[in-house]
Amino acid sequence: MKKIAAIMCATVALTSCNNKVADIDTQVNELYDRMSQEERIAQLKSCYMDDLFDENGVLDNAKCAEMIPNGIGHFSQYASQKPTDANVLRDRVAAMQEWLINNTPNGIPALFHEEVLSGINTRDATIYPQQIGQACSFNPELAELKTRQTATALRKMGGLLSLSPMVDVCRNPSFNRLEESYGEDGYLSAVMGTAFVRGLQQGDLKKGVGACSKHYLGYGGGGDADEKELMEEILLPHETMIRLEGSKALMPGYHAYKGTNCVANSEILQDILRDYLGFDGMVVSDYTAIDQIPGLESRAEKAAAAVNAGNDVDFPHGANYAYLQEAIDNGTVKPETLERAVKNVLRYKFLAGMFDKDPYLYSTETITLDSPEERQTAYDIASQSVVLLENNGILPLKDKKNILVTGPNANSMWAMCGDYSFPAMSYFWKKVTDDLDHPHVVKLLEGMESRKPDGVDISYSRGCDWTEDIETKYTVGGDERAWEYEILHRKVDSGEKADKAEALRMARNADVIIAAVGENVMLCGENRDRQGLRLPGKQEQFVKE
Repeated sequence: MKKIAAIMCATVALTSCNNKVADIDTQVNELYDRMSQEERIAQLKSCYMDDLFDENGVLDNAKCAEMIPNGIGHFSQYASQKPTDANVLRDRVAAMQEWLINNTPNGIPALFHEEVLSGINTRDATIYPQQIGQACSFNPELAELKTRQTATALRKMGGLLSLSPMVDVCRNPSFNRLEESYGEDGYLSAVMGTAFVRGLQQGDLKKGVGACSKHYLGYGGGGDADEKELMEEILLPHETMIRLEGSKALMPGYHAYKGTNCVANSEILQDILRDYLGFDGMVVSDYTAIDQIPGLESRAEKAAAAVNAGNDVDFPHGANYAYLQEAIDNGTVKPETLERAVKNVLRYKFLAGMFDKDPYLYSTETITLDSPEERQTAYDIASQSVVLLENNGILPLKDKKNILVTGPNANSMWAMCGDYSFPAMSYFWKKVTDDLDHPHVVKLLEGMESRKPDGVDISYSRGCDWTEDIETKYTVGGDERAWEYEILHRKVDSGEKADKAEALRMARNADVIIAAVGENVMLCGENRDRQGLRLPGKQEQFVKE
């Protein structure tokens, strides 16, 4: 009887789930039929929220009426454009959603998305350790807790979609975005990536924030692998996120698979993703990826190539999909192809509760970021991520009275801010150099001085800089917003003098020397290729001396 009861319960649950899906599909179909062609295409486009507000932060109704009269599907990286308080951001989202609901033909709210790889990419939000560090913890429970905290805060700010996690299985150790990944092991990447999605989505898109697995397929390495490796290892993290946790968004990489750019590759977007994995969510382009489809001159041609292959949404501006009607008129895009893409977006919005009677689009309570609980989680992840390569009895430090702390990362926050944290994104993409320490990042020297036992003397000299020359390799690839020469060819100013003679002199009187060496925001991350894996500049020589 117990077995029969269990089967009956499972049958009821499955029936309920099927009824829910059918109900949503019915609503999606009804809404689609009511929409004009201009409204439909608008759902596949995005823009930046700040472009619709005046210099005083007030929504400009005239601009809205001019730029988005038929609504808009998405808003790109809405929380990271300028250093802005979370409550101000939330209020702008509220104003924007209210305008869309009350001033567009069918009142369809927009999806606001943001990067959440190491916490919310916004001022004041907790900066969690990078993925490559967290992978060293082998702790999926902490990975889930981290993104549960992230989703709770982002949802209050009006964000319903993230462009994370990055689950490229990185087989190339010099890949410029390796730090965003969980490394070279497909199984570990799958376990940690699935935990990321579980915490972020919280089992219900009406409560959590949608995850987006990227960069599909093989961007970090393995895109040219044989079929067995590709299907069993490179695909594995995406597959587990979709099959086990119901991830509803996916982003193709900038690279090509079998000679065709992923954003316009029907083999991976249709044959593998839809037909094999059964993915029923929306596919969104990486920023400017559709622009980079080779061999096509017009935007209408590029839009057709992407949407025909299975890419639904054009980020960050919808610059190519603005020409979809032209592609439909000349017969290169079929009406049913447009229907598929639009309905994939609408379905996500229904799943996220955006059309409910009382949709939870943002919070009305005061938002406080970087809570003690979030800080503790970040600390726990960092503690469990530590990798001790060799000891030889040096640690723990006992009976050491004179300690010299030196090196370019000893008194800097950059070694602790991954390339998708708010300080790094602001510095690299926006060229913001001042007032980035929000929340405050405890530096190595600061932490040691605050915790040192009585009788211990800590001295400090920077000793050397990260590098004397520009080491970033200028390449055309990835987000074309970074192709600008001035973005890539910059050196980080530490604000300190690097005096090697002083450091060597102080070292003679030290019982132990702690050298903090490595990279900074300009030497690691998206579009930032270095010439090799050795320490930058003359750091290695400095350590030896």
